[in-house]
Amino acid sequence: MTTRAVAWTSVSVPGDVCPGRTKPVKLSHGKATVPAPRSLRSLKQVTVTEVTHVVGDLYGPGRYVAAVNVRCSGSKGTTPASELQDSWVLYTDADGTVEPIVTLTPRQPADDEKAVGHAPYFDTAPGGITIAPDAVTVHELWYTPKDRTCCPSEHVTTVWRAHGTSFSSYTLIKG
Repeated sequence: MTTRAVAWTSVSVPGDVCPGRTKPVKLSHGKATVPAPRSLRSLKQVTVTEVTHVVGDLYGPGRYVAAVNVRCSGSKGTTPASELQDSWVLYTDADGTVEPIVTLTPRQPADDEKAVGHAPYFDTAPGGITIAPDAVTVHELWYTPKDRTCCPSEHVTTVWRAHGTSFSSYTLIKG
């Protein structure tokens, strides 16, 4: 099976798409509701939702990867106020088997004063992620203290460099 032929709404995603979760989550029709990790004591369940996916050529000609955007939300649904974490999960189809290789999350520091209780997230509009040889470039939306729940105002670009199956990142703040 290749990354282009996978039904991404029915894949298993790594547990780390939700804070504190370790067990993989199997999506069905793009969604799964699972018990909340113990670290999220105020929640009984979390919802994992596949938002979109993109296929690109990360490792050279014909060596495609797929990036699947997955959101983990609390009990209030899939509104920005209930969002716990946004992730891009990269999958490879080496040896004919589709396997996750890394989970990318927004780079806004957890102790950043600007975070103010809202999880930063990825821009999933067309062009919000670019997969090119040896690099994945993502656009992120970060909150500032003045932002309403609906509308983060800080736009950031992060470039993830691929070193085989490990990745390093650097962030460029746009404004």
